[in-house]
Amino acid sequence: MWKLHQGSMEIVSHELPRDWSHFYLVPISDTHIGDPHFDEDKLFGYVEWIAGRENALTFLNGDILDMATLDSIGDTYDATMNPNEAIKYAKQLLEPLRGKILGVTEGNHERRVTKKTSIDTSEMLADYFDVPYSSEGMYLRLRVGKGHNGKKVVYTLYLSHGISSARTAGGKLNALLRLNSVCLADFYSVGHIHKVIFDQDVIYTPDHQNGNLIPFRRTYASSGAFLEYGGYGQRQLYPPNRTGTFRARFDGKRKDIHVSI
Repeated sequence: MWKLHQGSMEIVSHELPRDWSHFYLVPISDTHIGDPHFDEDKLFGYVEWIAGRENALTFLNGDILDMATLDSIGDTYDATMNPNEAIKYAKQLLEPLRGKILGVTEGNHERRVTKKTSIDTSEMLADYFDVPYSSEGMYLRLRVGKGHNGKKVVYTLYLSHGISSARTAGGKLNALLRLNSVCLADFYSVGHIHKVIFDQDVIYTPDHQNGNLIPFRRTYASSGAFLEYGGYGQRQLYPPNRTGTFRARFDGKRKDIHVSI
């Protein structure tokens, strides 16, 4: 029901409560359920935290499932569950987040199965939780709280699983900042790079009505992975990174975003 038209940019709008003074967004990506190094306890801690707070929301930003195939980099013989078992387990593990998921995107790991079979396991997750889905990226418009003018505060967000083969912190940051070449938004987020990174910048946008320029602040954050060190990452000499993700706080009284990592 929620699937967006692929190949086009659309806005997915969510109306959040007016009495929220703020809300938290804690995106989840790169859990790689089915991989032997999947850190289930770490993910469960985040699920508990989000589920236990009325004003905490999440977004499933790809590679929720590992989906190792015979010709993929991952090893099917090391996998702890097959794709069918993985999708069932993901539904069970994420069930406490029902009603808190703003959307779902597809990761490169799920894409392996889609390309071979046309079975889109990310879309299956979105359908199960009855939330918007896009295999490419999602532009969100969230309205919340009550600003000084009596109207809700409006935030725009663009989230994509992302692409990168970077090994260095600078290269991974570039993969995150690349999103600002797609569209203008208050907040951008990617997964895929398996490293929690945060940045902000300011650009000036024209106010044609008053003939001046207005500063526009953009906030960037990448979610990390839920994989303990080892396996493919260690064989390829990727550096270890902390597991988990970030928490972004969106103010409901004035436009203001803070990221905790």
